[in-house]
Amino acid sequence: MRIRVPVAVRNRLLRVEARRPVNLPIGGWPPLMELDEWEMLASAMQDELAASAYEETQPVRVPQPVYLPQPVRKSDDGLGEQRPLSGTEAYLAAQQKNRQALTTFKA
Repeated sequence: MRIRVPVAVRNRLLRVEARRPVNLPIGGWPPLMELDEWEMLASAMQDELAASAYEETQPVRVPQPVYLPQPVRKSDDGLGEQRPLSGTEAYLAAQQKNRQALTTFKA
């Protein structure tokens, strides 16, 4: 069975199909390159993309406040009593005391 297509429809289709974008700009296309050159460019671009994506996914590090112990306790805790010495401070104080004892003993 044949279907008749009106002449007006056929003419419209011909006009629509005749409008092809022929003069496309080709300035944006890169010149022809070999596979090795394309691979080198693509790997460099992928490295840059991966580095920028890594930077964006890393959490922003905000400096945390550092706790510094007070050398003197609060006034209501012992009226200016010195804090107990740490192990290293006690060792250094003992070494200094021994040196002073040796110098006074020699004199």
